[in-house]
Amino acid sequence: MRLSNKISLLLLSGILIGIVFVLTNQIQSYFSQIESIAQLKLQTTEKNFDNILENETQKLYMAMDLLVEDEAIKELYVEREIDALYNHTLPVYQNLKERYQISQIFFLSPENTRTCLLRMHRPEKKGDVVKRETYNNAIKTKTYSSGLELGSKKFSLRAVHPYYMEDSLIGYLELSEEIDPFFDNLKKQTGDNYAMIIEHRFLSENGWDIAQEGNKDENKDKIFGKQIIINETSSNFNFSDIVQQQTPNETGIIQDNYKLDGKVFLVGVLPVKDVKQRIVGAIYFFHDYTDIYQNTRRKSFYTLSLFILIAIVLILLLRFIIKKDIINPIYSSINAIKKISKKQINFKMPVNRKDEIGDLNRTINDVLANFQGIISNIKEASGQMLEASSEFNDLSLNLSKSSNDQASTTEEISSSMENMLNTVESNSQKAEATGNVSSGAAKSMDENQKVFIDTIDAIKTINSKISAISEIAFKTNLLALNASVEAARAGEQGKGFNVVAQEVKKLADQSRQVALEIKELSDSGNVVAEKASELLNSIIPEINKSAKLVQEIVEASDDQKAGTQHINDALAQLTDITIKHSNSSGKMTESASRLNSEAQRLSTLVDEFEIDLDDNNTVEGKEE
Repeated sequence: MRLSNKISLLLLSGILIGIVFVLTNQIQSYFSQIESIAQLKLQTTEKNFDNILENETQKLYMAMDLLVEDEAIKELYVEREIDALYNHTLPVYQNLKERYQISQIFFLSPENTRTCLLRMHRPEKKGDVVKRETYNNAIKTKTYSSGLELGSKKFSLRAVHPYYMEDSLIGYLELSEEIDPFFDNLKKQTGDNYAMIIEHRFLSENGWDIAQEGNKDENKDKIFGKQIIINETSSNFNFSDIVQQQTPNETGIIQDNYKLDGKVFLVGVLPVKDVKQRIVGAIYFFHDYTDIYQNTRRKSFYTLSLFILIAIVLILLLRFIIKKDIINPIYSSINAIKKISKKQINFKMPVNRKDEIGDLNRTINDVLANFQGIISNIKEASGQMLEASSEFNDLSLNLSKSSNDQASTTEEISSSMENMLNTVESNSQKAEATGNVSSGAAKSMDENQKVFIDTIDAIKTINSKISAISEIAFKTNLLALNASVEAARAGEQGKGFNVVAQEVKKLADQSRQVALEIKELSDSGNVVAEKASELLNSIIPEINKSAKLVQEIVEASDDQKAGTQHINDALAQLTDITIKHSNSSGKMTESASRLNSEAQRLSTLVDEFEIDLDDNNTVEGKEE
């Protein structure tokens, strides 16, 4: 999903959240308004009902005062002339009934009998015992007593007053008013409809039967379990969905959205208490708030429509701004990165903005500048490395060739030294034999002078051998000289070998010098041999001396042999080093060749980058 679509989706989500918020706010406002209306209606209804009760109670008291002030009524009452009392009071009763809706007037006996002497509304019924609470309260307090009380089938407001004649209690006077007109008055005051429901247990069986009998004549049911409707200002309402199973103990709202005939009603309930403070039923009221409901709906619709319109305008504006100031610059950055991925770095990003996009473009330009510098340096370094690798390859080839030549030369020197070692060993053996002969000759000279001739022959032999030794010493000297030259050519690795060669040369010179001296002595001995007979005694010491010299030659030969062996060992080590050096030169040549190849490849890769900067070459981008 493209970024612009994501942003549009995000903005749309914001609009939906806003719509939900507006709707929630409207609903909360609506319910808050309904709650306020409900609480106000509950308080107003309860207050209005209490006010009506108080006003109607005052009317009963006023009517009662009129009756109490009529002395003729008192006299007839005291004399118990019931028919005359009825006839005299009837016009007054009719007047009170018409003016104050007083429906009943009772003349009651004092508390001893508690019987009803006369009912103005039913004169035929009399002499029965009265047990009403208002009557009992009046007897107890000897003053006014009033309150709501149930009769046989009606709920009435009753007022009872002690009836005195010259300070003597002659009985009680009771006036009552059915509460049906109360609800008509409430409806006139508030415009609401009302209904009263009474529990079965507070009605007499006769009253319940009468109520049930009355419901049979109507089309709708007014009995709900153990409750029955006894008063209502409108018969349009269906109470089956409203009346609670149990009589409510406190005021409250039953429904806040009761609809009937296109209207919306708020249904509330008030518990009704009689004079004993028992909850005997409830008053249900129906408040029509259709106008508020429809106005709220219209207001919510207009508010939501306006919000959606503003949101659509805002989202289009925001999308345009986001596309211009965010999406297109992001696509520019994407195009720049695509160019970099194609090894094209010869461009610049526009930096005319001073926000985060400008910072991003400046950063990309810094990266490009650094990248261009790095590529240029790599390109220059790769050229130098290519040149250096070529030179290094040539040098390694030369070094490899020189190492091979040096190895061949060292092998030849080693072979020569091996031969010289064999020769020196042979000379040493011969010198040792000569020493043994000289010693034998010196010892035998004292024993037998006859062997003198053989001694002269031995001296001649010694002379010839000494010549051979001189010749060997001369060759050894030449070999030592050649070894010094080769050691000098070997450089640092040949220094040790050069020292050995110098020592061998010194030994060769000494051997040659000694050989020359022996040869001179032998020549002298040969000359003197002819005079051996006379000089034999003098020759013997010389022979001993010769034997000693021969012994020294033997020792020198042994030293020469040991030195030659050291030289041979050094040459073997030199040969191994030269071979290893040759092998390393071969690997160095191979590495130099690979280095040259990699340098060429690096140079080829670097040449693929376009780094020649053009100030007019900038990258632009827009959403496709």
